[in-house]
Amino acid sequence: MKQHFVATVLTLAFAALPATAPAQIMHAVPPMTASEFFAARNGTKASVVVRVIARSRTSLRGELLERKAGTVYTATGRRVELYVARDTPVAMGTADDVRPGAVVVVDGVVTGPGRADAKQLVPITRYAKVEPRST
Repeated sequence: MKQHFVATVLTLAFAALPATAPAQIMHAVPPMTASEFFAARNGTKASVVVRVIARSRTSLRGELLERKAGTVYTATGRRVELYVARDTPVAMGTADDVRPGAVVVVDGVVTGPGRADAKQLVPITRYAKVEPRST
């Protein structure tokens, strides 16, 4: 019930903001870079941006993205595995928005190199622009 109330309040608040504001607000604390995430110790709180490759009931595979500026992200080519419990909250959207191709901010806890348990998902697909990985 509380999560539904919070989601409703966030939805109404974000509806009144400019189109790029939600993605900027969600990054009050910048997401980790690929090197920071892969070097983080188990139990470390993490915030990362991921482009979803595949999703099953409780698993999400994705490519780690790094924030370049504003709502522009760069593909890293680094793959991550996330555990997503059935009751993991999805802010600014629904679980249906977390599908292959979606760009999602994931707040969670590191469980190993390139692995984390998701505690919240925030789909930002409509606000994010992903640039290809530079070689």
